[in-house]
Amino acid sequence: MKKHQYINPLTDMDQFVGSLQKEDNWYSKLTRIIQIVMVVLAFVYAALFIFNPDPSINLLKRIGGFCYVLALIFFILILRKLYLEFRYVDYGLPVTEMLRHVIKRYSLFQKKLLWIIGPILLVDASIVLITINPENGKTVTNQIIWAQELLIPSFVLGIIIGYAIWHVRQKPLRDAAKAMLREIES
Repeated sequence: MKKHQYINPLTDMDQFVGSLQKEDNWYSKLTRIIQIVMVVLAFVYAALFIFNPDPSINLLKRIGGFCYVLALIFFILILRKLYLEFRYVDYGLPVTEMLRHVIKRYSLFQKKLLWIIGPILLVDASIVLITINPENGKTVTNQIIWAQELLIPSFVLGIIIGYAIWHVRQKPLRDAAKAMLREIES
């Protein structure tokens, strides 16, 4: 990843807007690619766990597969909304309004992050239901804990990677927008 150089928004507005357009374009492409991958995965998981006539796939695994497909559908819808948000940014807004949008769009903690709680819980339920095997001699509680031991590190790693990307790519743009807005409003 190429780190954005510090942009002095007070003297380089064209460079700032250019960097903003580049980052918005990158985000829209990224969300589109991930959305397409998730559509493919939804079909694969539906075929493997829901519609597969294999008698060895018990009801718990089918319900788990359904939860996973449902989670993917929710993620696809969230990504669609993000894609549209980054694809159709209006750079013709008045400067202060545009800067407020930039600050909001590239803030680390946003209300829209709450949207992913439901799909994450569905993925968790899916993994638990797919991995539970009453015949393996382990208690159901132990199997649920084992599923969490796989899932939680994956989510923590995802959060760390997401923070690193934000810190390198979006934070400099957000900080430049904040500095410019402070200067305009003072």
